[in-house]
Formats: sequence, structure tokens, C-alpha cells
Amino acid sequence: MTSRGAGQERRAFSVSEAAAMLGLHRQTLAAAIRRGELPAVRLGRKVLVPTAALDHLLAIGENAEREEALP
Repeated sequence: MTSRGAGQERRAFSVSEAAAMLGLHRQTLAAAIRRGELPAVRLGRKVLVPTAALDHLLAIGENAEREEALP
């Protein structure tokens, strides 16, 4: 296994890591994954949340906030 270089970003996070980044409880994020609200990849017993899925989720939230702020 190779180590990540200084310029490389992670492409996926565990459910616990992603939940911490979003300020959510791990079980809340796991439930969203089960409901299909957040894409995830299962590798054996490990569930990974792609960074792109987190970025998309946050972009949707930002767009909703902007629409609510419109007169």
C-alpha cells in the first residue's frame, strides 16, 4: 500500500469521519445512507462516503439556503 503524498486529498471517508465533518451523529448519517439520501460504497463491512458525495450534499444545502433568502 502506498502512502498519500502531501498534495493528494482523500477520496472517501468512513461514516464516523464524515459524520464528524458534518457535525452529525454517526447513526444519523448511517440512516441517511440506508434511505439513499447519501451515496456510499460498501467494501465488506466497511462503508465509505465519497468526498464527492459530501461536496454534493453541502452544495445542495447552500443552494437551498440561497433560495430561501430570495425575496
